[in-house]
Amino acid sequence: MRPTWTDLSSATRLAPLPDYYGQRYASWPLPDRQALAAPYISPGHLDQMAAWCGFPEDLDQALRRACRRLDTHPGLKLAALFLHWALFVERPFYLTAWFEALATGLWGEEAAMLGLCVLCRQVPHTLEDLARRDHPKPEDVSTNFRQLHQYAQPHHARTGHWGLMNAAWCALCVTPYLNTAHHLRFNPTKLEYDYHFYRHLPTGRLLGLAGGGIPLRADGLLCDEGERPAFTSTWQLQGRRVIAHQIMPSGFISPTPSSHDLGDTEQILGPGDILLGFHIPSGPGYTVDNCRLSFEAALALFARAYPEVRPRGFISHSWLYSPQLPLMLREQDSRIIQVQRSLFLMPGFVDSGAFATFLFNLDSLPPPARLPRDSRLRALVRDWLLAGRHLSAGCALLPLDDLGRYGHQAYAGAEDWAGFARLAGMPEAPGASSPAQ
Repeated sequence: MRPTWTDLSSATRLAPLPDYYGQRYASWPLPDRQALAAPYISPGHLDQMAAWCGFPEDLDQALRRACRRLDTHPGLKLAALFLHWALFVERPFYLTAWFEALATGLWGEEAAMLGLCVLCRQVPHTLEDLARRDHPKPEDVSTNFRQLHQYAQPHHARTGHWGLMNAAWCALCVTPYLNTAHHLRFNPTKLEYDYHFYRHLPTGRLLGLAGGGIPLRADGLLCDEGERPAFTSTWQLQGRRVIAHQIMPSGFISPTPSSHDLGDTEQILGPGDILLGFHIPSGPGYTVDNCRLSFEAALALFARAYPEVRPRGFISHSWLYSPQLPLMLREQDSRIIQVQRSLFLMPGFVDSGAFATFLFNLDSLPPPARLPRDSRLRALVRDWLLAGRHLSAGCALLPLDDLGRYGHQAYAGAEDWAGFARLAGMPEAPGASSPAQ
């Protein structure tokens, strides 16, 4: 008899997961006795896992111990079999719901080893999928497997036990979908936000509108967890006219709703549409030209190796798309701002911790006075935080039909940047007399 998802997750003390997984559980075909009796990861695959993923001896042994524990606990094994199916089998990973952790409270300090077991089970399936697709560079994708060790190391350093951190990102890394194209890395993803984009047919202008019910700060950015909103977006559709809050291309949502006639527009993007997410590697090379070449190369690669993926544009979440950065840096001095100006910025996850990780190489942001100021950008961000100002990551969008104009057009004008400067509490528009000068 099938246990309910509530009973199974409670009995196995699973870390909280989005409701999506409980909904998928109802349609999961229960494995038969033979499948339940088989090792969760076959011995042959376990013997190759260290080579595939670059695991050191102690992590390899920890994985083997975790698999043995899994195979001797029927309830937990059932949960692990379901999680693998829901993440990787039932539908492509990019259509599933993002999650915080794959862990079981039954394993105490090794709780996060459950996620490593589930993800390692997928590795040989991905290698088979790459061969089936006749992927032109399978080694580029399989190199991603080594990120499991990279994201297990901080947990081990902190606790003395192996376990997986950033489990959802690591889950992407064991799929066939994360690829390098020219300079950037790409994977299919959904437009997760309730954002709607329209093309104004007479002028070609891009109009972004926020859906209703989004809690927002006074500066038009998304609220952090537990933060009280200053206002909530509204959406009132009457025929072809809508009253909504406009998404300004400098990266914020207007606090004041406005009326828009959609009669002479075409909707080009909406929630759930498939895009190619792009990721910026560390080191030099982050330029407008390299981004354009990467976008073009990604379309060619996905058309060849992943013809089922039909992206409607490109999207990225990063500290590099923070709407606060143009208030610290001038375009003529900064390639970061030059790339920003070629994209449509919009509010995304707050994630100020991304500055700790990628700018300061820290696990989390300490009090601002303790931040290093050994580079120009580090000093500017430190001073920004010392002034008590809000700092957030951002999101950047490029619709597919704008690729031909990429690098030759700016979505946001001076008025858009000045509008956010006022909301952010800056006395002057960016570039006029900013802290960067």
